[in-house]
Amino acid sequence: MPVSDPAPSLLPVNFVTGISDGLLLPLAACIVAFPFVTATPYLCALAGICLALPGACVFGLARFLGEQEEIHHHHPGLAATEAITESRRMEAIGIDRELTAEMQARMHAERMQWLREMQEHGMGWDKPDKARAGRAALHTAAGFMAGGVLVSLPFFYIQPSLRSVPAVLLAALALCSASGWCKGLVTGRKPYAVALLQLAWGLVIALCALGAGWFMQPGGYAWTGY
Repeated sequence: MPVSDPAPSLLPVNFVTGISDGLLLPLAACIVAFPFVTATPYLCALAGICLALPGACVFGLARFLGEQEEIHHHHPGLAATEAITESRRMEAIGIDRELTAEMQARMHAERMQWLREMQEHGMGWDKPDKARAGRAALHTAAGFMAGGVLVSLPFFYIQPSLRSVPAVLLAALALCSASGWCKGLVTGRKPYAVALLQLAWGLVIALCALGAGWFMQPGGYAWTGY
């Protein structure tokens, strides 16, 4: 009796995607902290790491709930009750029964296509599984936390001088590009396109955070140019 190949592990996708998502908010926190930590610049890095922890919890929970919701909404078997409710609702507002049946047939075909795609990609989403969703959430949360720590590390070496800012920002943006490249590889998208998009997001976040830090600190940045 032939044995089917085991489903591929989604750990790389969840973890790398978590890293990519976990770079941006901690990067903003590190930059906003610039004007407030002139005496101890390394606190910029601690600000990013501290923000990464609740961010990891939120993203992990979103990953867990998102998987459950998508399966319940798209799975052909689980969505049967929802389909009946939708049919009754459409008939109640006067939509023709034949049109309702046609719409339901189209929605069923779309759900069957979703199930085939999930099976082809080895997602293992044939039925809800809280243990599997929990593991995926932990992988995503761990990746987010790792991304926050990685993007915060360069800020441990920042000095109380505006001259040290460009090098630290370049290092953080390089991490954004590298994470985007890896994300593209594991998700089957064009790595250079994802890397450029991630770099653009990092640059936008950095500029917005610099502006926010400037306006939050009375008199602008207190750091000198030496």
